[in-house]
Amino acid sequence: MAVSARLDAMLDGLLRDLGGDGVGAILVRRDGLPVAQRFPPNIDTKTVAALSMLAAGALRRLGADSKLGDLEYALIHYTGYMAYLDYVTPDIALIAVVNRNANLGLLLLVTDQYINQIKQAMSIQ
Repeated sequence: MAVSARLDAMLDGLLRDLGGDGVGAILVRRDGLPVAQRFPPNIDTKTVAALSMLAAGALRRLGADSKLGDLEYALIHYTGYMAYLDYVTPDIALIAVVNRNANLGLLLLVTDQYINQIKQAMSIQ
């Protein structure tokens, strides 16, 4: 199975394992280009990808300039959803969008498990 097909399958698995609260998931390069994605058609994935990485870049700069450290992850609450951004590598982030009332512990646990699987699929140790 090609790497892109394995990544797509992993994003499907991530959403499934979030127990119905998963809305979408995307792997994004630091430059804002999507690597793999699973979102319903009503969500503009190019916008999610580009602006998420723009925001992550600003948060990284805030951490560096204020000597707080490097950004490890971000959890953003919206009116009806939450977005969780975590890094697979320094240059690739996984963003999972869930319903606002999703279980945060499950979100963090499942996302971490899939990040490890994605690293293996991409042959990153």
